[in-house]
Amino acid sequence: MLVGSVFEALAHPERRRILALVKARGELAAGELAEHFAFSKPTLSHHLQVLTNAGLLDRERRGQFLFYRINQSVFEETLQALFALLKVGDET
Repeated sequence: MLVGSVFEALAHPERRRILALVKARGELAAGELAEHFAFSKPTLSHHLQVLTNAGLLDRERRGQFLFYRINQSVFEETLQALFALLKVGDET
């Protein structure tokens, strides 16, 4: 996981909205996600690719459909990196 790519992915409000939808449902197919956005399918595909490349989403193909779910461990690693950067919990 590259923390920079995580922050870059999270910087876009529509990507944060994608993550919120996936988190709320546990798992969503790309087509189900497309129903929630006014932008084109190629734009959604780009956002999903950025989130997947950053490790924030896991992707699984089932037949002709792609399903996305949150990769919780990357969120945990990002928080640990932030805490280390800010020295949260460091008494020295």
